[in-house]
Amino acid sequence: MLRSLALVSVAALAHSANAISYFIDASSYISDWIPVNYTTEGNWPASTLASQQEIVKAADYWNLQGPWSVMNKSIKAPTGDPHDYLSWSPYWWPDCSNVHNTTELTQDQIMTQCNYYQRDGQFNPDRTLVNDTGSFAVLTSAVFYNVLAWRITGDDTYAGKASHFIDTWFINNDTFMNPNLEYSQVIRGANGTGTGAHTGVLDLHCITKISINGWDTKTSAGANVQDAVDFAMTVQPDDEGPTEAYPNIAAIASHYGDPDGKYAAFLSGKEKTYPGQAWFFWNQPLSDSGLQVHIDDTGNILPGPGSSTNSASSSSATGSSGNKSNDASSSVSSSGWMLLGAVAAGIATLF
Repeated sequence: MLRSLALVSVAALAHSANAISYFIDASSYISDWIPVNYTTEGNWPASTLASQQEIVKAADYWNLQGPWSVMNKSIKAPTGDPHDYLSWSPYWWPDCSNVHNTTELTQDQIMTQCNYYQRDGQFNPDRTLVNDTGSFAVLTSAVFYNVLAWRITGDDTYAGKASHFIDTWFINNDTFMNPNLEYSQVIRGANGTGTGAHTGVLDLHCITKISINGWDTKTSAGANVQDAVDFAMTVQPDDEGPTEAYPNIAAIASHYGDPDGKYAAFLSGKEKTYPGQAWFFWNQPLSDSGLQVHIDDTGNILPGPGSSTNSASSSSATGSSGNKSNDASSSVSSSGWMLLGAVAAGIATLF
């Protein structure tokens, strides 16, 4: 069922004026609210040219990496079926005092003979020896940015890439993922579970999600999401800085407005190149604070106007979608935006 539904109808997503898509970036826990009607209709502000090019550069980057599949891992789930998704509980570490060994243990001996214990919030670095989690994370980013790049440029190559990535993970007979998370976040060791944990669903937290319009939802104390972001802006961040908050601040400014300019002022005070960030594209209207930025050939966002070759094309500014021909992707170009929800349609069958 997973494979047959992965590309099923998500037209309501693309055409609903109230729909909001929720994404989490592959490299972190950043969350964004994305108004679908804005991204599909085009006619975007000229101030978003650099952010449009950043999106296209991101798609180009991911396209050099993929495709991704559960078949790529070297360690199989206990079933022995390589199509089964597998990951290890990230916060569980080995304590080999129970083994009483006299020689150094191999990695396999550690994972099977030692007891494991939890160190909350501390990632065990060897969790990535099997990395279906990371593969799926970059898959979702690749699909997301390719669909946006298709809409921005009108180049069917990007729609074809998104379709290919989805097909490889969910549909292709040789590479598909079995529709279960039975072995997600398995606790290893002599005292291990042998099966996945209930927290294993978090491994797929980066998938496209569709949510209802919750902008006006309030807590029992009367606070809403704007109040939460306003409070977060007053908190002194740690050494990593408040970068994870930037997209959310931009989303709040876009939805509720920024009449006194406090949100734009916060962003410009912290990140001088924010008009070139991908999230600036879909969080509109939002002031660019008069900042000029450009994208270099490697995708770096730099201050200053740059050259004309490092700026998005004028057709991108208006959302022109005159498709460039690409025979391999012609079957998906007419419904390219629907690829944005295809992963969601597929994963919905897991639960």
